[in-house]
Amino acid sequence: MSPVRPGMTPDPTGRYARRIGRLMLALTVVLGGVGLFFLGMGIRYWVRADASAGWPSVPGVITESRVVQRNTSKGGRSVRPVVTYRYEVDGVRHESSTLDFRVRGWGAPAATETVAQFPVGAAVTVRHSPDDPDVACLVPGADAWNALPVGVGIFAMAFCAIFAMLVRRAAWGRA
Repeated sequence: MSPVRPGMTPDPTGRYARRIGRLMLALTVVLGGVGLFFLGMGIRYWVRADASAGWPSVPGVITESRVVQRNTSKGGRSVRPVVTYRYEVDGVRHESSTLDFRVRGWGAPAATETVAQFPVGAAVTVRHSPDDPDVACLVPGADAWNALPVGVGIFAMAFCAIFAMLVRRAAWGRA
């Protein structure tokens, strides 16, 4: 048994240690789940972004182009562009508002610039998935930011694994 510091009561049954162990295990599982989510989402977007560069292209037209501002829960403002376009694949009309499959945050200048780049009525080239023509984008390809959620997922899962090993080692040290 470890020495008891002044003001502490001994825990001869180990109940407190078991509670802390369970809490640490729950934290590890949650963090691992978050890491897995980011890893899966990141890989999915990265693969789709990379594949979109080779997708077939069809002509389309912009039907809506505007900047949307929303209040955030922290009292700030969220700004993003909304660009909707219509296109036809094999005689079937489709509509989408996906600009690209890149990972990004929008600020007012970037959103305004994007809306200016795609005015209503403008003719555009639409890239669509050969497997599902409803999946389309205006700006194909990936960029370095697509690695961000993958990196966050790998980091969280690695941290989770190391943390789990440390918790186990600490638990074995008490036994």
